[in-house]
Amino acid sequence: MRLRAAASLTAAVATVAVLAGTTTQVSAAETVPTNAFASPTAYADFLKHSNEEGALETLKGFEALSPNKQSQFLRYVQDPALYKDFIVSSADEQNSVTALTADTNRTVSLRDGDVTFESNSVVSGLTASASGVLPAGSHKVERSNTIKALGVPVAKLTIWVEFQSNGRDITKVIDADGAAQRWGPISIKKEKPKMSLGTQQFCERGGRCVGGHTAIASIIWNFDGGSAAYDKRQVLKVGRNGTGSTSLQNP
Repeated sequence: MRLRAAASLTAAVATVAVLAGTTTQVSAAETVPTNAFASPTAYADFLKHSNEEGALETLKGFEALSPNKQSQFLRYVQDPALYKDFIVSSADEQNSVTALTADTNRTVSLRDGDVTFESNSVVSGLTASASGVLPAGSHKVERSNTIKALGVPVAKLTIWVEFQSNGRDITKVIDADGAAQRWGPISIKKEKPKMSLGTQQFCERGGRCVGGHTAIASIIWNFDGGSAAYDKRQVLKVGRNGTGSTSLQNP
């Protein structure tokens, strides 16, 4: 880990989708005014005038909370320990074993259930052929990670990779990128995304194994909460059949 201060931050609820020929539009991170968290009224006003994608969703959830819950939400949003706790509670992503091979759901609750990290991995949009390989053409896999407090989104990371298949194997990685949105005082920036074509053995259960390629996207996220700053590398790897794995680890 490239430590830039003395603590840890990050974020997550996971959603994965396989898309064909689509492009995800994201906004550039905006500067959050320091007084945006001074009161529930100030925070709601900030969200109403925010250009950050997803701000209106957060505003809707925030306004649905009672005044006491709104004040509690603002305390959570500004607490660096909240993000550190996610790292501890996300061993699957930390150890690179989050599989995207089937629909899965995982929820970790903290703070007496006020904070949830909900992992929901979904592979959809395309059907592999009888041979178990994606059809020829351009395909895209996207994964989003969101942290919520009192059911309201606080921050979101997105990573995706687009690749070409010839109907038998992945032949080329076309693009890889990502975006970060946050509705709190934490700054999340990304270093230049990297893409690569990897190799892997694909084995049938109890059957033969064949060689093939994987499409890989890699992004280093820079988290900065003022007194706490650090970096995390997120990797998304997709196989020729449209399934894959993801990790969020120290660089």
